[in-house]
Amino acid sequence: MSTLNEIAYNIYSSIRPHISDDESISLDKIKFDVISERAALIKMDLDKNRSIDDNLLSYLDCVELIDVDRSTCPELPLDCYVKRSKDKIPVAIELHYGRAIQRISNTDVLGEVYNLVDYNQAIHSGSRRFNKKTVYPFFRDGYLFFKSNSDLNVFLCNISISMVLEDPTEVFKGESCYNADSKFPINKWMEPIIINKIKEIYLKFDSQIPSDKANDANSQNTEPA
Repeated sequence: MSTLNEIAYNIYSSIRPHISDDESISLDKIKFDVISERAALIKMDLDKNRSIDDNLLSYLDCVELIDVDRSTCPELPLDCYVKRSKDKIPVAIELHYGRAIQRISNTDVLGEVYNLVDYNQAIHSGSRRFNKKTVYPFFRDGYLFFKSNSDLNVFLCNISISMVLEDPTEVFKGESCYNADSKFPINKWMEPIIINKIKEIYLKFDSQIPSDKANDANSQNTEPA
């Protein structure tokens, strides 16, 4: 697989000779388009109920959790216990069945896994004897919360998340989740589809721009009167 820089430069070098001098184009704009097309293509593929391929994943390791007052989620039961990620979590691709998150677990690779629920489900879950100690993670206002009706494990201080980010370059804890010179998180078959789609968009757009034969920055109609 290629890096984001390599994909963007591939597109840039292919379309630059075919577009007018008046058309402004940058590698940053192309990278933005690559990221957008990647998200759309992955969503379309995963919405067919296919499993998440490891090539698509970004890994947030050692996500720090902090104790928070229950009032941060006022609808939760008065006697529940709540923890929250210290920092906001980058946005995962939204699928028809939920967020594209493969795993939420403690930092032990073989440790306990927590099943993500929505906020309404978290409010009403864990009230029975057999699930009172169950931990329910849910998202609210960009943070990942953990709720339980029994005291949350004192060792639940850091967790790991594997997820398909909508934008792999999104900042987490002050740093980008992805280095543009690292392998871009897509499947190999997706790369030519994304490249060709963006090439087509740019070249089609340029062909619709009136030419400026006089080089005077004035659009001119080249069709006969």
